[in-house]
Amino acid sequence: MSGGACIANELLDFIYTLVTAPVLPADIAAGTGPADAALRENEIFKKLCASLMDLRTLTAALSRGDLRQFVSGKGFLLSNLKAFQSNLRHLTWQTQQVASGDFSQRVDFLGEFSESFNGMTVKLRDSNKRLEDTVRERTRELEVQTAAARVASNAKSEFLARMSHEIRTPLNAIIGMTAIARKTVEQEKVNSSLKEISTASSHLLDILNDILDMSKIESGKFSLMSEPFHLRAAMQEVANIIRLRCAEKHITLVSAFDSLPASVVRGDRLRLKQVLINLLGNAVKFTPEGGRIEFTATSEAAAEIIAAGAVATTAGATAVASAAAAAETTATEAGPDTRIAINFTVKDTGIGMNGDQLSRVFKVFEQADNSISAHYGGTGLGLAISQSLVEMMGGHISVHSTTNIGSTFTFTIQLEKTEETLDDETRKPEPALDFSGKHLLLAEDVDINRIILKELLAETHLCIDEACDGNDVLEKFTISPENHYDIIFMDIQMPNMDGYQASRRIRALQRSDATGVPIIAITANAYREVVQRALDAGMNGHIAKPIDFDAVMRILAENLQPA
Repeated sequence: MSGGACIANELLDFIYTLVTAPVLPADIAAGTGPADAALRENEIFKKLCASLMDLRTLTAALSRGDLRQFVSGKGFLLSNLKAFQSNLRHLTWQTQQVASGDFSQRVDFLGEFSESFNGMTVKLRDSNKRLEDTVRERTRELEVQTAAARVASNAKSEFLARMSHEIRTPLNAIIGMTAIARKTVEQEKVNSSLKEISTASSHLLDILNDILDMSKIESGKFSLMSEPFHLRAAMQEVANIIRLRCAEKHITLVSAFDSLPASVVRGDRLRLKQVLINLLGNAVKFTPEGGRIEFTATSEAAAEIIAAGAVATTAGATAVASAAAAAETTATEAGPDTRIAINFTVKDTGIGMNGDQLSRVFKVFEQADNSISAHYGGTGLGLAISQSLVEMMGGHISVHSTTNIGSTFTFTIQLEKTEETLDDETRKPEPALDFSGKHLLLAEDVDINRIILKELLAETHLCIDEACDGNDVLEKFTISPENHYDIIFMDIQMPNMDGYQASRRIRALQRSDATGVPIIAITANAYREVVQRALDAGMNGHIAKPIDFDAVMRILAENLQPA
């Protein structure tokens, strides 16, 4: 091998070692490597060696991410590396811009990396836009929900203000008339005060019942009863109640029930009457003196009834048509011989309502106009409850109204026909029944409630023993002779032991009268589940508070043989 070839090989080995060695050999680092001395003295070799060393230094710095390394060499490789270093610096700046939200940055070097980087910025831009759109949409939804919540909150605040007024008004009458009755010696004035107290108490009870009903409906715990009743007799009872109210304002009441069947139907008689009394009560309230109210209940084909009825509030004829179709479908599915469609109409010549008032008339906590509550009173729950009850019965209340002309409320429900027979519903037991020799055990923890019940039953000559809680009633029954007590009136909520537990304990006693003595629940909560829980505990019936004297007498007549 010639000397030139040998030097060339040495040069190649030197370059290869310089570029690839992880750590430079000491002799190369010191400039005393194995290359020929003449080669080491060559200027080209020296420049090449310096450039390669600079190249190695720059490459090592770039591999560590250090873009601040400065190289002074001007060789081709170094120039390209310096350009690459500059591009990396710019890429670093662009990355920082993208991170701050500027997705317009583009890279036009590094080949496939440029394509990936540019694709990433496009995806980030699209993702950011979608995120911004989502945030805007959620913000709009929150604004709508906030506005709705604010409206609901305002409506409830106004409702609470009305409730405060509506509750305090009858309370003021009760307290005031009680004070008048106490200080007067004129029997006529006492009787007048007692009448006003009774009226105010009934009004207060109606308000509380509305609140409880609305609470049950909104919580989904409200359920309807299905019991047999005389439809025509129930309508007559409603008319009799409203006729008395109409007489006070000299309003003419026209009622028509002739087309109703005289047979018995099944449904919730109490809730149906509640809806009708509410609609008729509003008609009386908003009809001036000398006005006219028409109350009709007819039995016809459901579709024909609704087609001839009033137009719905905001849904217009569409709501009526859908209600008619629903009623007709129900009638077809149930069969013409098992159900009967009944249309109810309440028409008045009162103050009427405009379109805006009609849109709010069935909303909870609202009235058609705030001025109405100030002028006429009311809680704003009545129509909302009535609408909910009618819908639970499978119908829908529609209303047509014109300002200063009047309003017409119409709804249709279907009731089940039944062959069951009932005694005369209007018959009531005589209030002066004599139960001499009969023993009643009264379990009630509130003194005034025991006093009221004892006074109401004084004329019946019942022997009444009192118990103040569940333990007391259990003890009194246990120590009494067998068959001593003929009936037990059991309050539900009592300290130490409630009425449910006391009833179960009595039924479990090992004595002949423990399972047979009638136990009647006395409760301020007359909802269906409470009544059912009382029956499950071994009770035979219930009496709702406030105490209805006629209901008490019916219970006694059913369970005791008068003397």
